[in-house]
Amino acid sequence: MEEQTAQNEDMHVAYYRVSTKKQKLSGLGLEAQQEAVNKYIAADRRRKLAEVSFQDIESGRKDDRPELRKAIELCQKRKAKLLVAKLDRLARSQRLILDLRDSKVPFVIAEHPEITEVVIGILAVIAEDEAKRIRTRIREALAAKRKRGEALGKPPEEWETLRVKGVKESIKTRRRQARERNERLIKTVRTYRKNGETFAAIGEELEKLGHKAPRGGRWYPSQVARILAQ
Repeated sequence: MEEQTAQNEDMHVAYYRVSTKKQKLSGLGLEAQQEAVNKYIAADRRRKLAEVSFQDIESGRKDDRPELRKAIELCQKRKAKLLVAKLDRLARSQRLILDLRDSKVPFVIAEHPEITEVVIGILAVIAEDEAKRIRTRIREALAAKRKRGEALGKPPEEWETLRVKGVKESIKTRRRQARERNERLIKTVRTYRKNGETFAAIGEELEKLGHKAPRGGRWYPSQVARILAQ
């Protein structure tokens, strides 16, 4: 009875791929793949998932996948199927997908289990073509930035440093301009004070001369007095 049950089992070995270490640490992409795999397995009680799974952190264009090789070896040893969530998680390389198909290791795409090997071959061609298009768009975008004289490849930390430097320089410029403006005002206010004018009268004269108060409104005596105190 146990032997018959084992023969009826449909064993699968799960293979996952994320593009960056950041995706692995954050779970971005990986959780969605695991969900698709588990949903496929749960749809049929005869389907079984091997206790060990494999995961590569590689670009979809790279054919060198150490964990994928291990997954294939386990499939061959246990006569299991290779299970991936989506075709692009396996690869965007036509050669790798077709080599896998020809290795006689059956593989299933969890999101589209009905897809035949012929269709998989066609999709492999499409996936590689899309990868080439992505690379072309990136090169064209970089060339356009280079033509505009924009810097390329600066890390976020360097951009932040430049931004902070720009803010500091802007503050220095505003302070220098305010200091120069106040120096002119001090000379004017002192001249009026020597002539016996009150702070209120001096404020009115400053407005007539077109000198704006610190906040853009009218000059108050206290503001005029602070000019002399600087």
